[in-house]
Amino acid sequence: VRLCITPGAVLALGGQPLVVSAANATISSSDTGAVIDGQGLSRVFHVKAHGSLTLYRVHLAHGLVTDDAGGCALVEGEGSVLSMSDCNVTNCSARADIRREEFRIELDFAKVAALLSVAAGGGVACKKKAVLRATGITFEDCSADCLGGSVYTGSGGTAFISLSVFTMSVGTIGGGVGCHMQGSTVQLVSTRFETCITVQGVSFPTSSPANKGGVGGGFAALDYASLEMFSCNIKNATSGTGGGLSVYNASVTVSFCILHDIRASYYGGGFSVTYFSNFRFDNCLCEDCFAEGGGAGFVSGASSFVSLYNVSMRNCYARLNCGGLFCFQCEVYATDLLIASCYTLVDLQVCGGLLGVLSGIDLRYSLIVGCSCGGEGGGCYFMANTDARLEGCSVVRCTASEGGGLFVISGAVLRLFNTSVVECAATKEGGGLAIRGATSSLHIDGASAISRCSTVGGRGGGIHVSSSDVSILNGSTLDGNRAYQGGTVYATSNSHLKIHDSFFKEGAARDGGGCLVVHDKAQAVVTGSVFEGCSGNGREIPSCNEFPGHFSTQGQSGGGALYVRNGGEVDMRASSIINCSARWGGGVASIEGVVELREVTISDCRACTAGALLVGKSSKMELYACTLSRSVSSGEGAAMLVESGASVVAQNVILSANDAPQDTGVHVALGAEFDAAVLYLGHKCTATAPPPLFTAAEKLPLLRGLRLKMPPGCALPGPSIRLVNNPAAMPTCESSPAVCAENATCTDTAVLSGHSLVSPECTCEPPSLPFAGL
Repeated sequence: VRLCITPGAVLALGGQPLVVSAANATISSSDTGAVIDGQGLSRVFHVKAHGSLTLYRVHLAHGLVTDDAGGCALVEGEGSVLSMSDCNVTNCSARADIRREEFRIELDFAKVAALLSVAAGGGVACKKKAVLRATGITFEDCSADCLGGSVYTGSGGTAFISLSVFTMSVGTIGGGVGCHMQGSTVQLVSTRFETCITVQGVSFPTSSPANKGGVGGGFAALDYASLEMFSCNIKNATSGTGGGLSVYNASVTVSFCILHDIRASYYGGGFSVTYFSNFRFDNCLCEDCFAEGGGAGFVSGASSFVSLYNVSMRNCYARLNCGGLFCFQCEVYATDLLIASCYTLVDLQVCGGLLGVLSGIDLRYSLIVGCSCGGEGGGCYFMANTDARLEGCSVVRCTASEGGGLFVISGAVLRLFNTSVVECAATKEGGGLAIRGATSSLHIDGASAISRCSTVGGRGGGIHVSSSDVSILNGSTLDGNRAYQGGTVYATSNSHLKIHDSFFKEGAARDGGGCLVVHDKAQAVVTGSVFEGCSGNGREIPSCNEFPGHFSTQGQSGGGALYVRNGGEVDMRASSIINCSARWGGGVASIEGVVELREVTISDCRACTAGALLVGKSSKMELYACTLSRSVSSGEGAAMLVESGASVVAQNVILSANDAPQDTGVHVALGAEFDAAVLYLGHKCTATAPPPLFTAAEKLPLLRGLRLKMPPGCALPGPSIRLVNNPAAMPTCESSPAVCAENATCTDTAVLSGHSLVSPECTCEPPSLPFAGL
């Protein structure tokens, strides 16, 4: 059957829909087309029983059904087809007679399936294996009390929609399009959704408050349905959850699409993916979207999997948590993801960019930039056993109160490989990254970098670690970070820190530990690493005239590279500390800490007190095969100051070319213990050179194999050990191996007792070992 209607004609049906059953029909018009009007009394077309209807420039208006699907047209049954092109579908509705309470409560699957097909598809409904083909269609002012304000597919129905527009469409689930049940499929190509919304009505079958305001402003796919969307645009949509689109227990692919200026009153401003769903987002832009949580998107539900490829999320925000992508109990894989300028509105709310809760997150070659929040995790926030991996990623210029770039808590695990955190800031702790919790862990590897991050008045400009395990490995670099304490890393509260083959450069702290602070029973193991150009007093060169005389621990500006305090423990091996500075302890300072250094070189450091090492009160330090050279103190301890109540064991330690007014090597204070076995002392060759070892200790130092290195041809200008109690009564060459001839050594134990060195056999002998490095 073929029918051609005069352009401009309006055919009113008077409450009797046109039925195409077991037949083929074509109805067309030309120019502006003709109108078939349901007059608000019935739908316009019903295609069934292998019927086929083709419409060309025939506009459908004012269709209405109650407790049924398809306000303007219904196509149902296997073999039934509705084809439309260049048509308008306007002012059509599918209504529920009574907004029954059972629509809003938990129901078994069979009942849910039956209810969701009621009042569905305000414009067109396609179900029971029927087919809808629509090209160049405008759906306007259509509504449904349940699924699909304009179009609904269910129970195996298939819809192909291209070059079309959905505007001012209203539903409860899927303001524009709703797709439901296994075998139901929708393909959308080059189609626009404008000002589509969902409202509270016949709601999603769950008691979750997410249903307030409906689900999926642009479209919704649920219950094993499948939807593909290519080169489409969703703009100015509104919903309760999933402002642009919602996926519930379904499979959806969205490619080369734009989601812009979209709102959700609950979760997922741009999109929502929940409950066993599979969602692929490919080459898309999500911009200027808003929600209570997850301004750009929300992913939730056991076994939901989301893959993102070359997706940009820009200028999205949330009133509460997570301005960007909120991941809850799901799996997310992303490559070339951009999250930019996303933020939260309310103070103390967490996560500007990416939030992971009970999730697995794998980001590759992605950028998170300019995100912020008033709480923790300006760039990313990972919690509650989330396992997150970032490879080849960058987190740049993000801000928060803690963890300006990244925040890890509550058993979450974060792995960074070849990833950079740059120019991030926090008002409290962890400018670049903060981690908390006994079961939380952080692994930094593969040439990752944390650079130029800072805290305003807090600790850990690069990283703040509390009660957690952190590894920094294999060529990772932390440089140019700033904080009040712990310019680069601050570890506290029983944390465990492992650093291997890494570089700490130009970290600065106003009040101690330019590179690393280990505090409050935290433990650090450092191997094969370099600490260079760090400052523990916030300036490259300490202003010592502000602190005349002896140091005071009331000013915590100690430890240019490393500051160990209050029960902290450090084991450092085969590492270097170079060109660092502080008010005291230019290289390392320990107050009530435990430090072991093996094969460590500390050189070219500066301080007001203790040029290289400060061993403060109640501290224990052991040095084995270490070298302390070219360090300068403007007060006591050119290389090392051992303070009252501290103890030091030094074996095969070289002190060379260090300088201070009172000594050129070690200053041992009253009440300190100093036990040295084979201590190599380099000495300045000037008439007024101070001694390499200065002591005021009551328990005088134990010296076993003391060696004094002097430049060739230089006479000893004075004693190598100065006793402040009676400077005139000094050991002589005959009784003291410390003042033997050039390069001589005492191979037996020499104990400094009273004002002389005593030993069972104390004689000067030629050197038996080389003085490499002096």
